[in-house]
Amino acid sequence: MTTMTGIVFLGDRQLELREFPVPEPGYGQVLVRMKASSLCGSDLRAIYRSSNWGTGPEAYQGVIGGHEPCGIMSALALGRDASRRATE
Repeated sequence: MTTMTGIVFLGDRQLELREFPVPEPGYGQVLVRMKASSLCGSDLRAIYRSSNWGTGPEAYQGVIGGHEPCGIMSALALGRDASRRATE
C-alpha cells in the first residue's frame, strides 16, 4: 500500500476525501493501519463551525479528521520494542 485515504476538514462546512502517501514511522514510532476512526463532538463542531467564528480549538482547517482511531500495527521503526504495548 503506497497511499491512504483521509477526510480533510476544509472549513466553511466543507469536507474532502483525499489520498495521502503512507508515512514511514520515525525512530521509536509505529505505523498503524487504520481499520476505523470516528468523529467526536469537537470534530462535528469544527465541521459545522461558521467560518467567521474566529479562532479556537475547533477552528482547525486543512487537517485529516478523526482522532479516535482503531487499527493494527503494521510497521515498527528502530528504537521500538515490539513486546511493549502500542499505547505506551
